[in-house]
Amino acid sequence: MPLTNSLSDHDAQLLTIRFVQKHNKDQYIYFKRNINLYIIADFQLKLSYDTWDSVVEGNNVNIIFNSLLNKFLQQYYSTCPLNKASKLSNNNSWITAGIQTSCKHNKELCTEFRNNKNPALRMYDKDYC
Repeated sequence: MPLTNSLSDHDAQLLTIRFVQKHNKDQYIYFKRNINLYIIADFQLKLSYDTWDSVVEGNNVNIIFNSLLNKFLQQYYSTCPLNKASKLSNNNSWITAGIQTSCKHNKELCTEFRNNKNPALRMYDKDYC
């Protein structure tokens, strides 16, 4: 949109860009490659059909290596693309080993109480909780 500033004979141009990005603290995004036997076979087939003249007939070791690496990575990236994946994060770093042990003991008491209706055990379970 044009903006008249009356300071010169040129009008300023303003562009407003708004990025709305929702961040979910419980989820993080990562990239991975899916590799299985079919993808490996396809990768080997693509490598076998590639011309290796620049690798075989080269004289300079650095040029030969770079050529080999470029051909290899080109086939690898085309056969095994990166896939976007997300995973829920398990951010329980605040749970200490003592709390985990206590929760485990509490669960054992509950299962024991479920099978045994002893009133003394019930009182101990309530006090422990």
